[in-house]
Amino acid sequence: MSKRYYIETMGCQMNEYDSDHLSRILEDSGYLRASAPEQADFVLLNTCSVRAKAEQKALSRLGRLASLKRKNPRLRLAVAGCVAQQRGVELFERFPGLDLVLGPREIGNFRGILGKTEMGGTRVAAVDAHGTPVSFAGGFEYFHHSVKAYITIMEGCNNFCSYCIVPYVRGRETSRPPQELLGEARNLPLHDVKEITLL
Repeated sequence: MSKRYYIETMGCQMNEYDSDHLSRILEDSGYLRASAPEQADFVLLNTCSVRAKAEQKALSRLGRLASLKRKNPRLRLAVAGCVAQQRGVELFERFPGLDLVLGPREIGNFRGILGKTEMGGTRVAAVDAHGTPVSFAGGFEYFHHSVKAYITIMEGCNNFCSYCIVPYVRGRETSRPPQELLGEARNLPLHDVKEITLL
């Protein structure tokens, strides 16, 4: 019987890109997409903390998703994105059913981290904000039913403005190698994508 996953995304286009990236890794690892969290074996909430209201909304939603774990103890529950990076292991205390806390710079390591959570009994907090983003080269079949896709050309920020949390949750500014971007841009049209937005 196939394992199923469900990803819910809050926030910006960068989070949309990250969710696509995570979905591709999950599908490449044998998971099928579920249409609702109740039907899934692995549920991930990709979060935003740029504004306080967005953070509170994410924490509230995570609480509701955590209730699914009480009905299905085999469910693996994960939180990713900016709230995951900002709150880190503190989220394990607030949400005892949480299995994985995944910061944005750890998405490239997701396949290995997923393997640890699948074994059960292991809670993983991967929140190194200083890592270099790693891209996933496969899984373009994921886009077969999509007309548009995102490609991130850089992430993070070096400005550290007093009102902005981005450098703390997305890390310092880093750009992807041009060859990697071109490879991604060439593959997407082969899988029916007509519109690419650069982030």
